[in-house]
Amino acid sequence: MSAGTARLPGRWHDPAYGMLGAPLAMAALPLFVQLPAYYASHVGVALAPLGWVLFAARLLDMLQDPLFGHLLDHSAQRQKRWMGLAALVLALAFVCLWNPPATPQAAMPWLVGMLVLAYGAHSMLSIAYLSWGSRLPDDGLRAVAWREAAGLVGVIVA
Repeated sequence: MSAGTARLPGRWHDPAYGMLGAPLAMAALPLFVQLPAYYASHVGVALAPLGWVLFAARLLDMLQDPLFGHLLDHSAQRQKRWMGLAALVLALAFVCLWNPPATPQAAMPWLVGMLVLAYGAHSMLSIAYLSWGSRLPDDGLRAVAWREAAGLVGVIVA
């Protein structure tokens, strides 16, 4: 195995690599599907401004993805640290998104900040995870299949 190859030890390396796909999918679906309804019905945020906030957060997320990829390309030896930090930020932002301030006026800036953190952390974690998969050896196709299957299970569970 070459020095540039990332491989988990033991016979469970493919399933172990793939399992992160489930929580990533489980975190993404509620952000896209359930969060807008929650903020509209439980917090009282109007749908039109809510839609603009969601659109702007996704637009920013799209623009920062190449920057995250560049950062990860130039710090591959610290990729596990980036993944750990991104997972922590994603978990905290996710919890905070579901616990907004009580008034719609206070909830809107809260939503903006937490969405930027959650989308950014999810992107960083996803990009690092997918780039890890690209460095698996030639038989890494099984690991990728585990990742995709775990992602589907995560969507179904979410």
